[in-house]
Amino acid sequence: METLQGYEVLDAFDEGPRHAWARARSRADQRPVLVRLPSRGTMTRVERARARFGYDLAAGAAGGGVARPLALEPVREGLALVVEDFGATTLRRWIDDQRGAAPLGAV
Repeated sequence: METLQGYEVLDAFDEGPRHAWARARSRADQRPVLVRLPSRGTMTRVERARARFGYDLAAGAAGGGVARPLALEPVREGLALVVEDFGATTLRRWIDDQRGAAPLGAV
C-alpha cells in the first residue's frame, strides 16, 4: 500500500484498476480518514483535473451522509483524495448484509 506524507495508512479495503481506498489516520491530529489513492504510477492531466473537480463537487455536497473531503494530497505523479471517516460501512458490505448472502465478489 502506498505511503502518504502526513497520514498513517492502516489498511486497504477496496482496490480497483484505477484507484484504491484505504483507512488511515492523520498524523497531525490522529483523526480517522479515508484515502483514495491512484493505482497506477502516474495520473494524466485529465485524471488530475477530474480529481480536482471531484473534490470541489464533494465539498459542495458534504453533509447528510456524504463524506466531507478534507484534502487533495500529492502522491507520486498524482493526487490522493482524503475524506473524513465517520465510521460508515461500504455500500458493498451493506448490500451483502441486507441480502444475507455471500459477498458480491465471492460468487
